[in-house]
Amino acid sequence: MHDGVCRSDLHNMPLARADVNKKTEFVGMRIGWLTANDDPSWTKGKKAEDYMRAMYLSHRDCVVAHRRALEVETQYLLAYVVSNNDRRVFDLEETVATLGFEPQDYAEDYF
Repeated sequence: MHDGVCRSDLHNMPLARADVNKKTEFVGMRIGWLTANDDPSWTKGKKAEDYMRAMYLSHRDCVVAHRRALEVETQYLLAYVVSNNDRRVFDLEETVATLGFEPQDYAEDYF
């Protein structure tokens, strides 16, 4: 879909909310942009550079967020997970408060 939300997200979020009424725990994570070699600098000078600077998610931050999601006790949480990027577009306030996830890495270190 053109707004960045995939069809499976749109399909599964209402189902997850419905399951909360059945005492099911659910943590959905909208994750940023992971790169195979954990180096976002390959986008430097390309159209994708600004997007990468906002959405970069390091391997370390990704692992920590997933661990926290497995450990948290909550009925429902939709968490945004990106590294500590100045240009990020997602508000991490609820993710930090609920998961205790404090991203450590920073896209600008690569540019």
